[in-house]
Amino acid sequence: QLLQLSRAQGNQVSDETLTRLANAESRAGQVQDAVASLNRALELNPNNQSALNQLEGIWRTELKYEPTNPAAHANLAAALQKKGQFQEALDQY
Repeated sequence: QLLQLSRAQGNQVSDETLTRLANAESRAGQVQDAVASLNRALELNPNNQSALNQLEGIWRTELKYEPTNPAAHANLAAALQKKGQFQEALDQY
């Protein structure tokens, strides 16, 4: 909602702001919103390590509860690949 309000007012949102927003969303249990915010942050700055680390954490947590979830494995692999951890990414497939 804050992001929508900011956009409606014509404000540009930085990747750092989106990363902080995602952290708050994740803590509030709004994981899908957090993932969307992190993906948007990475569109703005593909080298945002904080966003990549948060995505990695989200997908690792998901896999603790659903270890056979193929989407979580693929998403974790994508995050690891973006971090340059290619072997670990391959292990997720």
